[in-house]
Amino acid sequence: MAFTYSKLAESTVGSGGSATVTFNNIPQNYTDLVIKISARAASDTQSAPTMMTFNGITSGYTMRRILGTGGGIVSQTATQTGILTTGSDFTASTFGSGEVYISNYSSASAKSISSDSTNENNATGCYIVFVAGAWSNTSPITSITFTQEVGNTAQHSTFILYGIRAEV
Repeated sequence: MAFTYSKLAESTVGSGGSATVTFNNIPQNYTDLVIKISARAASDTQSAPTMMTFNGITSGYTMRRILGTGGGIVSQTATQTGILTTGSDFTASTFGSGEVYISNYSSASAKSISSDSTNENNATGCYIVFVAGAWSNTSPITSITFTQEVGNTAQHSTFILYGIRAEV
């Protein structure tokens, strides 16, 4: 079985940064969604989480995170999902990268979510995080919003949304 990726939307943060990046009116005719992200925080935070919510709802997320810090590994539970972005106090012009995979986003059941992301600072090290979890809401996902946990997402950060369809 082959999978077809279709680019549905792209958002690049403009001058001055942005508090949020949102994909609205997501078509419901795909099996899964993938979001590719290259992002940097506008604030001085070493490991800046970019949080993700569906349909404007901030509850119903159950996640397990594995975080590698270069000096060890930490396993954590979380009530919201997100990716790592590079803080402005990290190496200049360096962006964190990540991918989010959302299965069965248009179904009337819980949606499974996985993501991996990384950032690095040439001076001190890097971070990598893997997230696995679910959103228990049974509504189809029609919008996805990314919000920087502290401050804004920096200019030139890019978010690309793909729909995935299984081809027989």
